[in-house]
Amino acid sequence: MKCLRCQAALDLSKTQCAACGAPVDADGDGVPDVLAKMIEDKARALLATEKQREEEAAREAFRVQADAAEAAARRADEAQLAYLRGRRDASLSTVPRLWYASSGMLVLFALVAVVIGGCMLPFGLETTIGRSIVAAHVFCPSVCRGCRGPGRVVAWRESGSWYEADVSAEICHNRAVDIDRLTWNDITDREDKDLAPYRLTRWASVLMDFGLVFLPLLLVGPLVAAPRRRRQIERDCSCWEVEIDELERKLHHGGTRSPGDSP
Repeated sequence: MKCLRCQAALDLSKTQCAACGAPVDADGDGVPDVLAKMIEDKARALLATEKQREEEAAREAFRVQADAAEAAARRADEAQLAYLRGRRDASLSTVPRLWYASSGMLVLFALVAVVIGGCMLPFGLETTIGRSIVAAHVFCPSVCRGCRGPGRVVAWRESGSWYEADVSAEICHNRAVDIDRLTWNDITDREDKDLAPYRLTRWASVLMDFGLVFLPLLLVGPLVAAPRRRRQIERDCSCWEVEIDELERKLHHGGTRSPGDSP
């Protein structure tokens, strides 16, 4: 042991340093000052070591969390990259050449055909001009012997005490009755059995006019839609290519650091 003041050899059994006369236990706590100093230095060293270990443990935990977050982000980027590549490849494999039709287009064509061919033509145009566009030419020969188109479409309005409705009748041209000379009064006044053999149901015009509109839409619409669909796929693929390139660069540069390396 050495004296804290003069660094001379110190006899702990004495009360004073033999060289400088400094008291061995200056604070009177029963523990020589040199031993108290050694204990204090040792405690400080232990505390410093423990603090260093805690800091290293905290840094290690931070590295583990950072590596886990980076790995999760990398997996997410890889999944997004695979998704974009799949969409790009699927789109390129389905590029229409000359004809393209989707379920939405077919529904739209059907709605247009119902409105125009199923309603406007048979109950609007044909009623106005008084002639069937297609149905009479197709179906009248099967109604009766000698029946033919274009037939006659007559419309009138009936009303009663509790109802009011638009009524129309479609009659085929035939040899027995000159339908071109008939007025709607003649048709309504004559007994139904007199004209029934020559009548053509209005549903025939509805179905034929529907097909008359729907089939051209079904043939021409996809031809017009195909170039637009190709351009749309090209635009989508261009956007996907940009995202794919960015993700590939990100994964390439991020892959140079393995998990566990210091950030």
